Amino acid sequence: MKTNTREANNVYEKIKQNILNSDIKSCGIKLEKGDLVIINNRRAIHGRSAFTPRYDGKDRWLQRVYITNSLLDEYVYHQKDFRVLLDEKETNSL
Repeated sequence: MKTNTREANNVYEKIKQNILNSDIKSCGIKLEKGDLVIINNRRAIHGRSAFTPRYDGKDRWLQRVYITNSLLDEYVYHQKDFRVLLDEKETNSL
């Protein structure tokens, strides 16, 4: 991760050291073609391993999705470009 300021870098380094020096359990997950992993950002710290892209259409692909049980959720509410998917019962009542 790269930071923009010296202050941000200092904070990042402190966070990184706290994580590395903690007794937080960690694990690696190897995904195969077609696999999906869903991570709750409020419950886990996560990252991806480094790799060198080939730009051949077979490089790994990261898809982002936001799931909420309330459209009033502050984070979702302030997104400028998002789509809302409703089930059939909800669309019939609109």
